Amino acid sequence: MIKEFSSRPKPQNNNAKIALTVLILLSVLSSVWYCVAQTKKGLIGMLAVFSIGLLVFVLTKYILSYYNYDITLTNDGEALFVVTQITGKRKTTLCRISLSDIVSVEKRTKAKNVEKKAEQGIKKYSYCPTLFPKEVYVIAQRTRYERSEITIEATDALAELLISYSKEAKELSAEDEE
Repeated sequence: MIKEFSSRPKPQNNNAKIALTVLILLSVLSSVWYCVAQTKKGLIGMLAVFSIGLLVFVLTKYILSYYNYDITLTNDGEALFVVTQITGKRKTTLCRISLSDIVSVEKRTKAKNVEKKAEQGIKKYSYCPTLFPKEVYVIAQRTRYERSEITIEATDALAELLISYSKEAKELSAEDEE
């Protein structure tokens, strides 16, 4: 029996905090250098704008945001895996897939993720709250229209639930087709 489940991974963002500190220093120094410099202002200005843009990206994606991973049931009884990003008071649904479309759930480490060669035609989405996580789960999903891999930073319990619930959802959808 598929039951609703919710999980919010706690980010370990030491890498993001270090990157944020470096980017703040780089953007301040390049901005001051741009104001003082007599030559090559274009290059220095591009460095300042690039570092400020990267700083905003790291701040909004890894420091100020949280992710919720939910297994929910629709009114029709269909089981869905939903990823929601929470930034301040704003909630954004990033991913909503049927559990019957999940092909596999695989645990990967940094080394194994580097070894894995990307296949053509597979869209990749990353919904991890930690910058450079040590362990992630990759959910392979296939619908009639697309193949995709969704990278999440989940607990072992959530991964086991996804595997067992996806098998159960496939069995239920096979029974409905008959």
